[in-house]
Amino acid sequence: MRDEQQPVRSEIEKVLSSDVLPKLRDILEAFPALRSVLPQLLQLAVVIDANIVLSELWWRLKNRPRPELRSELEEALASGVLIAYAPHYLEDEIREHAEELAVRTKCSVVDVEREWTSFRRYIHFHTGPKGAGGKLSDPDDTAYLDTLHDIAVRGIYTRDTHFHESEAPLIFIAMDIRNPVDRALRRYARASAVRIGLAFGSSVSAVASVEILIGLAKLLKALVAAFKRLSPGAQLLIVACVVTLLANPQSRTKLKALWGAFQTNLRPLLWDAVVEAMYQLAEATEKAETSHREIQALLPEPRRRPLIAHARAVCLAAGKPLRDAVILRKAFANGYVSRLGGSRTYLRRVLRADAQFVENTFGWTLRKGAGK
Repeated sequence: MRDEQQPVRSEIEKVLSSDVLPKLRDILEAFPALRSVLPQLLQLAVVIDANIVLSELWWRLKNRPRPELRSELEEALASGVLIAYAPHYLEDEIREHAEELAVRTKCSVVDVEREWTSFRRYIHFHTGPKGAGGKLSDPDDTAYLDTLHDIAVRGIYTRDTHFHESEAPLIFIAMDIRNPVDRALRRYARASAVRIGLAFGSSVSAVASVEILIGLAKLLKALVAAFKRLSPGAQLLIVACVVTLLANPQSRTKLKALWGAFQTNLRPLLWDAVVEAMYQLAEATEKAETSHREIQALLPEPRRRPLIAHARAVCLAAGKPLRDAVILRKAFANGYVSRLGGSRTYLRRVLRADAQFVENTFGWTLRKGAGK
């Protein structure tokens, strides 16, 4: 039975690709009532190290089979499941390695710059106060510690063993293995798109079904009321027309044929689609939950961070002014924990005390040039 539904399955996966996750997240944000009935989406915030970025550029230049294909890392970033931050020094490191990368991949520096420009749009740049995060034997790595100190993320996403000298939380990937984090994040993003898309569709369908029934009841009530307002002669004429229609053998045959066509052609198609959607929802739910457990097993324990660090992360990722209520909600989603429960009043006091933030008509945002 499942094989016969493959076209339906393919269509569902095509429509509900990981690219729809940002839109689904926007819908959940716009309608708070849905957040209580639909599964919440993981958003893993990290400081991404240069070696992870260079590995991505290497794959794009050397190993990508077709230009339109995306890596597991890029798909995770594009879906919003992974949020990457980095110090501005990352750009210097990419420029420093551009010529070597071009030679090793047998490409030009222009090719390297093109791929870097394409990928850098996924990264939110911010540099914390110099030395605030500590020091390492490799001075190039201290900028990443400073960024980690200034914004609330889960850890530094890296292959660099130098970071083991610090107490920084690390999402460490050994050089000699395929990246399990990227792979699990992509599986999670794809399964979550199907899971939340179908769950959202069923929720809307349920609401729509109720609304349709209410609408039909109102329409029927209005038709009865309108019928009662007609003159006895007009009422008799309508009844006579209906009786004539039903009494006519040809009319009855046509009505029966229409109903038979619906029963034979439309209802099975609708039922098959519903059944396949149910299978897809169950499978996507299992895949999303399994991938979520795999991801959590690879992450360091979350650390308590101040509200201002969460606010910086939230506003950097948004790239636009946000209301204080939205910042507070996103801060809790980012892992903020408050003994007092958190309040907009406290948030506003914290934001006003930080010179990096400015408030305008549309909300709060980071000042231009902040974190450089």
